[in-house]
Amino acid sequence: MKGSLIAGCVLSVLVASCGTPPDVRPSGAAGSNSLFAVTVQLTPEAERRLLELRETTVVIAYFEGQPRPSVEDRELNSEGIIELGSTRVEMDGAGTVRLGVIPLSPRQKVLLATEDYAVLVNVTSGRRTDEKNLLNCGSILEKKNQLLGGHRTVVCSLIRE
Repeated sequence: MKGSLIAGCVLSVLVASCGTPPDVRPSGAAGSNSLFAVTVQLTPEAERRLLELRETTVVIAYFEGQPRPSVEDRELNSEGIIELGSTRVEMDGAGTVRLGVIPLSPRQKVLLATEDYAVLVNVTSGRRTDEKNLLNCGSILEKKNQLLGGHRTVVCSLIRE
């Protein structure tokens, strides 16, 4: 990546409050308006195989935004976007996690064309027992403002299913 801007975003843990399913795994920033939920559903075969291998699932959210036209190339990654950071939550099997969006620094606000940046969510196996990903999962790609306070579901099967 040429001169990409990667924010060192450490997201604090927030325990889910009432009205959320009991299997919610926490992650994210303080304030319920800065959170969104992702439920990972596994096919029966995928669930059985992960349990058998004692393998985990990983939910990863990447945050990136479009630059203003005046932003120099050294601030962009190879695709011409500004990388803002990411967060990762590992859990046993299926379940729901709450993810926080990242707060923007004053510098990032100056670089971005809009503060409504993109959020890409991927789900993989934890790669504890096999270096290869075992899961074939859907993904989520939406603008931050569309996700806030929302709940999305990602369905996963085994790659060989």
